[in-house]
Amino acid sequence: MALIAEAVVQEWLHRDGYFTIRGIRQGIYEVDILAIKYDSATSQWKCKHVEVQVSKTPLSYFTKKNAKQLSGDDLKKSVESWFLKKYNRPQFLQLRSQMTGSQECQRLFVHGKIKYSQELLYLQEMGVEVKPFNVVLSELNKPSTYVTGAATDIVQLISSYIQSENANEAK
Repeated sequence: MALIAEAVVQEWLHRDGYFTIRGIRQGIYEVDILAIKYDSATSQWKCKHVEVQVSKTPLSYFTKKNAKQLSGDDLKKSVESWFLKKYNRPQFLQLRSQMTGSQECQRLFVHGKIKYSQELLYLQEMGVEVKPFNVVLSELNKPSTYVTGAATDIVQLISSYIQSENANEAK
């Protein structure tokens, strides 16, 4: 499921003009997707470091500890620890610098259903853009001139399924 979700997110980024690298490993750690595009208006490289967590069942929490059992401060520390591990490892900063000339990179977290959303609020406070997977799917479902890509078939299959489910619910 995770690989399919990453492929769909990668397709979404491609349609927005990004070149993507998926599954960059630095030791035992991995960047799900690094997306890069040149912005001719600013003469700068734009970079997105994307982490994707989508599951068939809703996630109770995405950090290592049970979010519901933590106090506000402990939960925030748990999210900060996850953030540092996922987005700010020195190896990732160096990699982004090598690719774009800067360590700065927009951070994006694409997620499926999450039962306990407080973690998402803390991530947003840390400057991470949080985007539900269903929003990515709906944006991919909009009419586009971009029709070929590695995950185009997956996107079309999902879109057909969603349309048929919506039609069945309307009956």
